[in-house]
Amino acid sequence: PGTPGYFRKRCCSYDPETNTLTLSGLIDRQELYEYTTENVHNAHAVYIVADETAILPENCTNLFSDLRYTRHIDLSKADPSNVKVVRCMFEGSGAEDIQLPDNLVTNKVTDLSGMFKDCEKLESIDVSDFDTSNVTKMNSMFELCRELTTLDLSNFDTSNVIDMNNMFECCASLTELDVSNFDTSKVTNMAFMFGECWHLKTLDLSNFDTSNVTDMNNMFAFCNNMTSLDLITFDTSKVKNMKAMFLGCKNLVSIDLSSFDTSQNVEIDEMFNYCDDLETILVSDKWNHYALTASGEVFMFCWNLKGENGAKYYTCK
Repeated sequence: PGTPGYFRKRCCSYDPETNTLTLSGLIDRQELYEYTTENVHNAHAVYIVADETAILPENCTNLFSDLRYTRHIDLSKADPSNVKVVRCMFEGSGAEDIQLPDNLVTNKVTDLSGMFKDCEKLESIDVSDFDTSNVTKMNSMFELCRELTTLDLSNFDTSNVIDMNNMFECCASLTELDVSNFDTSKVTNMAFMFGECWHLKTLDLSNFDTSNVTDMNNMFAFCNNMTSLDLITFDTSKVKNMKAMFLGCKNLVSIDLSSFDTSQNVEIDEMFNYCDDLETILVSDKWNHYALTASGEVFMFCWNLKGENGAKYYTCK
C-alpha cells in the first residue's frame, strides 16, 4: 500500500513491476480470479507465490484453473492442512512449473480427477509425497499435459481407484512412464488411458489386473512410437468396449491378444485401424468373433497384416 500501481485485497497482493501475485491468508478463488482470468485490476500475474501465512481452502476445486497467462505457481509455503478436495485444481493453467506444498494430498482426498488437466505448458510436477490410499478417481489427472517429460508415480497407492480413463491422454512428450506398481484390481474404466502418448515406446503393464474393467476404448490410440506391448496378463472377460483400442499404433508389428476374452458382445469398431506396420494378431479360443460387433472398419490401412486362409488374425489353438 502506498506504492504506485500496487494492489492489495484480502488475500492477494499484486506487484505490476514484477508481474507477481503474492497470496496470504485464506486463499479466495474469486479474488484470485480478479487478478488473473477476469483481469478486473488490469493485472497480468505471470508469477503466483504463496507466502508463509497462506492457507489453502478445504475445497480447492478449480482454485488455480484457467490461469492461461500465469507461468509459475509456487505454493510450497502454503498451509494445506485443511485440503480435502483437489479436483481440477490446476485445470487449464498455463504454468510451466508448479511447486506444491508438502502433504497437499493426504488420506482425506478421494478424487484427483482433472487435477492437472490441460496444463499444456507444464514440464514437470512432483507428486511423490501424495497419499493416494483413499483415492477412487484419477480420471483425466494428467490429460493434455503435452509438455510433461517426466512423471514419478512410484509412490502411488491405487488400490481403491475405480476410474483411470483419460489419465495420461495426450501426454505427448512422455518418453517413459512407469506404472508397474499400479494396483488396478478395482478399476472399471481405462478408456483413453494412454491415448496419444506419442513418444512412449513401451509400457510395462505386466502387473495390471483388468478383471473388473468394462471399457478399454482408445486405451492405446495413437501411441505412434509404441514398438511393443505385452498384454498377455490382461483379463478382458468383463470388457464391453474395445473401440479404437490400438487405433493409429503404426509401429506395432505384432500384438498378442491370446489372453483376451471377448464373450461380452464387445464393440471393436476401428480397433486396429491405421496400424500400418502390424503383421500379426494372435488370439485364442477365448476370442469369440461371434460376440464381436462393429458398424465400421476394424483393420483399415493395415496393409501388412497377414492372415491364415484369408482370416484377419492368427489363431493360437
